Amino acid sequence: MKPIFQCLSCLLLTAAVAPLCARAQSGPPGQIAYQGFLADANGQPLSTIHPQNLNVVFKIYNDPSSTLATNLLWAEQQVITVDRGYYTATLGGGSAYGGFAHTNNLAGLFNAPDASARYLGVTVVGLTPANVEISPRLQLLAAPFAYLAATAISANTAGYASNALTATTATAATSAGTAGSAASAGFATAANYANYTTNLIAGGGLWNVSGPNYYTTNTVAIGTNNGAQTLTVTGGEYVFSQGGASAPPALSVINGSSWNSPHLDFGVATGNAYWNSSAVANDGVIRTSGNLLLQSGYGGAAMTISTNNYVGIGTTTPTAPLQVVGATSIYEGSYQYINRTGFGHTGQSINYSMYLNGSLACNGEVDVNSDLRLKTVLRLSDAAQDTRTLMGIAVTDYRYKDTLANGDQISKKVIAQQVETVYPEAVNRKPGVVPDIMKGADLRQGWVGLPNNLAVGDRVKLLQDGKPDALCTVVAVEAGRFRVDGRQSDGRVFVYGREVPDLRSVDYDALAMLNVSVSQELSRKIASRRDELAALRAKLTALQSRDAARETALERLEDNYNRSATHSVRASLETK
Repeated sequence: MKPIFQCLSCLLLTAAVAPLCARAQSGPPGQIAYQGFLADANGQPLSTIHPQNLNVVFKIYNDPSSTLATNLLWAEQQVITVDRGYYTATLGGGSAYGGFAHTNNLAGLFNAPDASARYLGVTVVGLTPANVEISPRLQLLAAPFAYLAATAISANTAGYASNALTATTATAATSAGTAGSAASAGFATAANYANYTTNLIAGGGLWNVSGPNYYTTNTVAIGTNNGAQTLTVTGGEYVFSQGGASAPPALSVINGSSWNSPHLDFGVATGNAYWNSSAVANDGVIRTSGNLLLQSGYGGAAMTISTNNYVGIGTTTPTAPLQVVGATSIYEGSYQYINRTGFGHTGQSINYSMYLNGSLACNGEVDVNSDLRLKTVLRLSDAAQDTRTLMGIAVTDYRYKDTLANGDQISKKVIAQQVETVYPEAVNRKPGVVPDIMKGADLRQGWVGLPNNLAVGDRVKLLQDGKPDALCTVVAVEAGRFRVDGRQSDGRVFVYGREVPDLRSVDYDALAMLNVSVSQELSRKIASRRDELAALRAKLTALQSRDAARETALERLEDNYNRSATHSVRASLETK
């Protein structure tokens, strides 16, 4: 018959159990007194005839059922005596088991934010072939007076001076149990402790202990005893008071001895937060006495605003009004020729230092590095093929769907999908959002009330007044609505559209270079035709000269013929 086990009673964190060693401890004992009851499958207690020693493994988990090693906090093995089903054990009084974590002082297991989740597992070794752990595990509960220990705020007798929050005399600190004296309780003298208890705890006047740390009812200063701000932190000699007594900053930090030493004030002016380090009135700006460095983590300055108003991203020494150092690699798909007989999909990663969703205005030229030493030249472009390619590109009149962002004017440019069919090298692909929904809807507890053809996993762009645009993942779809992740506020939203993995863009530089190649080819053809025309004109001139000579000769022949004919007629007449 397969036995079952039933556990009885609760576990008490109490000093009633005798400790394992005779040495006095400064805190409660580290062991736990535990009583249990064992019965077989029929509910009959074990060891009813005479007491029996059994080998038992005790384990403490932070989960009621998990068997993962990460949930097992402690384990030990010990021999217990069972008498008519009942047994008593001292947890922490056994030995290590199976290489699992073990200690004879269990106090640390209950000194954690999740200490309320502690479950005891019991296994009787050798009683069943598989050594099955008793189910369910028993949750460890607190004894009633443990709650008082958790909120001991009125320890006003000799004991622990650092916790004697209601002690009102220097005598209490001087004679405090294990602290021994006011000095060991953290105060230089009994008088300082009396000042502490009278003025700080009782809500009195000033707190001023050794060192330049100063407290009053309205201000706190660290490193100085003359803080005019609500909170002043300084490394030494001088504290700069920004804004005067009527509007002091909440925080002032300084390292120096004069008003122009490096310092920073932080506060709120007319409802706006400001960082300020000058004597100018609060104006809601960020100001420092040197370069302003914005840093994320420990990787160096992510952004720098220098004293000459240059802005650097990824550099601390910008050399232009705006300098960007570094780039992000974005994978882009494209189509390329395969043996000139078809197209195949390939991809590449392109490094971007700046990515714009809108237009770029520029009053000067745009310079792009094109040094021969940066490139490996493969061949000159095939101008004849370029001409055929250019003739296959269709220039189109169109208007953007998102007229709010792009205006409603008619544009005359190209369409990426059409260009892709004849010149795929000029088309790139990247993830992006298309305006394919463009409808308003109500958002309630993550549900957007809108008929749709979305699928779980799609990402949609939501717009709400006064909030940044949100790209949310669809986590559920039902008839007439869909649910998104995130913490968007309830209310009206505008569903812009969904994210696609292959938003196409056109490399207009590539189109421009194609046009250059074709223009050069046309120029060469025009020059060749010009030479041919000149040769034809010369030939025509020669032919015209030859025709003129022939015309002159013909005229002479005609003249001679006419003279000969006239002479013959006269001779005939005379003969008659």
